[in-house]
Amino acid sequence: MKQQIELSTLDSLEAKRGGERANRVLEHALSNNPFWKVLKVSNTAENTNFTFSVNVPTMACTNQRSSGRCWLFSALNVLRESIAKKLNIKGNFELSQNFLSYYDKLEKYNYLMENVASRISKKKDDRELYMLLKDGVSDGGQWIMFVNLVKKYGLMPKACFSETYQSEETRHSNILCNSILRQFAAALRKDPSKKDELKEYYFSRIYDVLTNSFGIPPKEFAFEYEHKDSNVHRLEKMTPLSFFQKYVREEIDEYVSVINAPTQDKPYFKRYEVKMVGNVIEGEKTVHFNVPYKRFEEMIIAQLKDGDLVW
Repeated sequence: MKQQIELSTLDSLEAKRGGERANRVLEHALSNNPFWKVLKVSNTAENTNFTFSVNVPTMACTNQRSSGRCWLFSALNVLRESIAKKLNIKGNFELSQNFLSYYDKLEKYNYLMENVASRISKKKDDRELYMLLKDGVSDGGQWIMFVNLVKKYGLMPKACFSETYQSEETRHSNILCNSILRQFAAALRKDPSKKDELKEYYFSRIYDVLTNSFGIPPKEFAFEYEHKDSNVHRLEKMTPLSFFQKYVREEIDEYVSVINAPTQDKPYFKRYEVKMVGNVIEGEKTVHFNVPYKRFEEMIIAQLKDGDLVW
């Protein structure tokens, strides 16, 4: 094929395509169905082996829907197994993902506003400032960001603060709040001396969007559950922090984030901090311990053999 697309090339491709029945069938199917349904191989599940030599029994899987909260869901799933054992809960149990999602977004916008403010005097094409404003806040996160949230705000059962449509479909609230963030940056560039005043105004607008989308988490709750003895048990006058302190507390500090990043600028067996990635501004920094893949694999297997989940 030549450097440019010639009309004769397109004519040739069209003629070839028209003679292939599979393409015509695929065109009709895709006009009314999503790719993932049309291209699914029907016997894939039958040919996939889900039997493992090390198997840790867990509760039912959770669903993040159309959001990027995989890190938060999986971290809560690690803790819920321990809490359920301590409470002897019969059946399934989930911790409120929406509760931490709400505070995560508030903290992320505060974190980003401070990062933007500290760089607002730089040139408009400064790479760090450009990245912060281009990317804005997203749903994603790291283990230590989860720890920071839980230590500051606590935990609660999902039954006490459930999901909303917006918490499961976060795209539009992200767009709205990131737009407000950029408005803050534009106003701050015009008058950096009004940083505190401008931040208060624009943060309150972000707060309104998030609160209207996710709801206001309860300050206190009661939780009823079926005990393994088949009796109903009830926890009274719990706060998110008292729930965390009673059923998790020091346990959360037993985990660290380990990665395998085989690049020349990151020697193994060292600790690395990720710049400008975080949520709770007064919390711990985002750090990872870099180890060789073989050691990484050994650590995972050993933890699973101990009956402990891996995040």
